[in-house]
Amino acid sequence: MRLLAVSVCLLAAAVLGTQVADNQFQDFVNKFGKNYANEKEAQLRRSIFLSNYVKMIEHNKKYDAGEVSWWMTINEDSDLTQDEWSEKRLGGVPSVAPGTKMEDVILPEVMDKIAKQGPPPKEWNWVSAGKVSAVKNQGQCGSCACFSATGAIESCFMISANDNAAGDLSEQHLLDCGFGHVVNDASGSWQAYGCDGAWPNVYMDYVKGAWNHEEFSYPYTSGSSGTHGACRSDDGGVHSKAYVTGYQNQWGANEANLEALLQYGPVATNIKATGGWQGYGGGVLYDGECCNAASDPNCVYAVNHSVLVVGYGNEGGYDYWLIKNSWSSGWGESGYIKLYKGTGHCGVAYSQQALPTCAVGYP
Repeated sequence: MRLLAVSVCLLAAAVLGTQVADNQFQDFVNKFGKNYANEKEAQLRRSIFLSNYVKMIEHNKKYDAGEVSWWMTINEDSDLTQDEWSEKRLGGVPSVAPGTKMEDVILPEVMDKIAKQGPPPKEWNWVSAGKVSAVKNQGQCGSCACFSATGAIESCFMISANDNAAGDLSEQHLLDCGFGHVVNDASGSWQAYGCDGAWPNVYMDYVKGAWNHEEFSYPYTSGSSGTHGACRSDDGGVHSKAYVTGYQNQWGANEANLEALLQYGPVATNIKATGGWQGYGGGVLYDGECCNAASDPNCVYAVNHSVLVVGYGNEGGYDYWLIKNSWSSGWGESGYIKLYKGTGHCGVAYSQQALPTCAVGYP
């Protein structure tokens, strides 16, 4: 490791200059409030940061030359190796064996509303409509499915209640109280495992016909602890503006289906996040490490992260899905990513499409 750190620092110094390299690392430490245990740890993190920084510079040269459609930036995870980053951010979707068939749940009310609206428009954006809650940070807990499900429910509440302030629900409540909840269908059982992952529909099923806690009364703590806690009640924080009545859940669908569902509301889905996601800064991500589900049937069995699709559009001639992530607003484009649309890139849309339905009031 010592030789690696020295070689990385020499490379960074050659590319950046020693003083610039030192300044960039110190700026990173100050911006993100990094505190390392000792000097040895600090030097290790410095070498990893500089390696990622040089990688960013080389990639962004390609972006400036028009060779790639997205650029990289520095974020709070820039002092982590790709393996460390993967351990921290990914693995929130339980694996299933290739060939596993899952049972769909199709709601007539959803399909009827979509049919009445006609063909999907060329572009769509729930963020611009004010129906998407603030970006949050799952931290080191594998709770991405909880965040994507909660985000979908928050948007559902805003849309059904016609109230842009009807969101901000508690992920910790779902993690703690929904732990162990099981959804049984013809293909098997799907369970919530807290910080060890879940499928978004399991959390939607857990709160169906029941109440949700608001964030202020049951704040998120698993981001630093890396584990769920004991379920607790707080009647002072029960959400009363809307509730979940059901959910539509489709497996192995496609992007055309996702485009149609988005007319009803934001949709939770699963993707395969690869190395390019770690340093993503903006633009339309097309990562050579990602599989394309439209041509690779095994892509859907490699998903490792749940996200919320909130729209779609075109930028620079590239069609994209607008996706709300759960790695803080300091990641990507203020917490969002534009993911290449048209090939099921990174498995988007083909693994799962989960959409809650809601009603105004208290169940």
